[in-house]
Amino acid sequence: MAWTSQTLASAFSKDAIELTVQDATGLPPVGVSGLQNWKARIDGEWMLIDGQPAPKVVRVKRRGDNGTTAVAHDALSSIVFSGSPLDQVALAPGQSTFPTQQAPTTRTIGGDLALTAEAVAAIGQNTAFLLHKLTPAAITLAKPTFAQNGLALTFTSAAAVAHVITSAGGGYGTGATGSPASTATFGAFIGASFTVVAAGGIWNVMSNNGITFS
Repeated sequence: MAWTSQTLASAFSKDAIELTVQDATGLPPVGVSGLQNWKARIDGEWMLIDGQPAPKVVRVKRRGDNGTTAVAHDALSSIVFSGSPLDQVALAPGQSTFPTQQAPTTRTIGGDLALTAEAVAAIGQNTAFLLHKLTPAAITLAKPTFAQNGLALTFTSAAAVAHVITSAGGGYGTGATGSPASTATFGAFIGASFTVVAAGGIWNVMSNNGITFS
């Protein structure tokens, strides 16, 4: 069988062991447990699946598999899973973890979000934020500190809606008239995106696809 993609119906906390999906197509039969070969990935986290105890409910027997870290996932996050070892990458000699299908530097946003100074400091690595909310999301992004110089963040929309990401006090260095700006407004198009890098206490805009800064 091939990898199957589904969508989380509700948020999945970092300590939870049961998740709910919007569609049960491709899941193991209801009531079956103790599965041996089922794996799933949400954003950068791998996990082992135990079974489907109820329709559209998936029980996880191990979070943070393959050397990844258990983290919280928003509603509408994409989840891929397979019960066939043939779909899964085998260990090469000397490897201690499976190679991931996707680098563990993505995070799905399914609702409004406040990326506070503490949250930005905790990111720790270049990250792509996938905006899956189907209505405009209101997101705040704190300015970086000098300690975060070089940290790159990408925000990209999977829906044709006008998200707004505010970095108060002139958080965006746009390289254009009016810089620094405080608000990034997405054009209502799938694929609207921008990338920023922390530089000297603000977010310098490195790329812009369909975003208006003001």
